[in-house]
Amino acid sequence: MTPHRPHPPQAAPAVVLEAGVTSLAGMRRIVGEYLDQACPGADRGAVLLVVTELVTNAARHATGWWRLSLRADYGVLTAEVEDHSTEPPRPRAPDNTTGTGGLGWHIAERLTSELRYLVHEHGKTVWASWADPGAPPGSTPSSGRY
Repeated sequence: MTPHRPHPPQAAPAVVLEAGVTSLAGMRRIVGEYLDQACPGADRGAVLLVVTELVTNAARHATGWWRLSLRADYGVLTAEVEDHSTEPPRPRAPDNTTGTGGLGWHIAERLTSELRYLVHEHGKTVWASWADPGAPPGSTPSSGRY
């Protein structure tokens, strides 16, 4: 007799959004709807904050073009932001006096399970992921909710 093996969780349909097709406000609405459908246990505020920060940085520091892909599968929620800049993200000390930023990467690091990037010939890709998005940041993921 062969032991029963559960099927892996099915991937929720991915969301792919691009600059010029979707505004930042539209992107936030669509991401929120996706979270409600695909991973209702996710920390909606944290995910929206990180995704907005990554997309805003791509729009500001690259050519303005960006592409966001969001997917939830196998107990991991992943946001992937691509842009045309070959400059890597540069975490810096926050500027709380003139409002020129510096908080985004630090916030994203604290609110995600993993944050990484890859510079390639045509720009860069930044990935933010949340293992078991229903768990608090930094905690050990439990068996894949959603």
